[in-house]
Amino acid sequence: MSAAPDQERELPVFPLRVVLAPGAPLPLRIFEPRYLGMVSRCLKRDEPFVVTLALPGGPHSQEAGATRCASVATTARIVDFGQGQDGMLMLRTLGEQRVRIGKLRRGPDGLDLADATPLSDATPTVLGADDAPLLAVLHALLPDDEAEHRGLARRWDDAEWVGWRAAELLPLELLQRQRLLECDYARERLDQVRPIAEALGAPI
Repeated sequence: MSAAPDQERELPVFPLRVVLAPGAPLPLRIFEPRYLGMVSRCLKRDEPFVVTLALPGGPHSQEAGATRCASVATTARIVDFGQGQDGMLMLRTLGEQRVRIGKLRRGPDGLDLADATPLSDATPTVLGADDAPLLAVLHALLPDDEAEHRGLARRWDDAEWVGWRAAELLPLELLQRQRLLECDYARERLDQVRPIAEALGAPI
């Protein structure tokens, strides 16, 4: 039985040059033995894995072979899998929950593991009239029929959900996306994307 989603738990960690937002899809091609083992573990235990931004600039710790990565990350749930034309394992995953991960430790199979602590927005945030132009931009980037095709619940009145769609859909650099992921307040997240929406022609 998998642990409750609000409890700290040890999870496999997949460092990538990607910042995954909660609710965002992430297709993956898997070929390394350690990550094939990760998929088997996650399916067997009905648990997610952690997708974290891999960072350049040296080891995460003094442990040989350790990976340096962002400490705020997102869990990913495997929703479908199959074999590609090249014979590789193809995964369809979905971002679930923002987490803070502890020090990475290397398992005997080469897989990185870490304790993952769930994070949530510190206070509820209400969307206001000033957010309407941003919503218009996001609606253009994610029409309702596309959201339905992705199986994505539409919560345009939920400030946290809207912030994650901004983090997913707006043209941002990796470190900008990571800063949004690290925000503890939905309002702070929305305020950070206002200049991006302005650049797209939204009169915010």
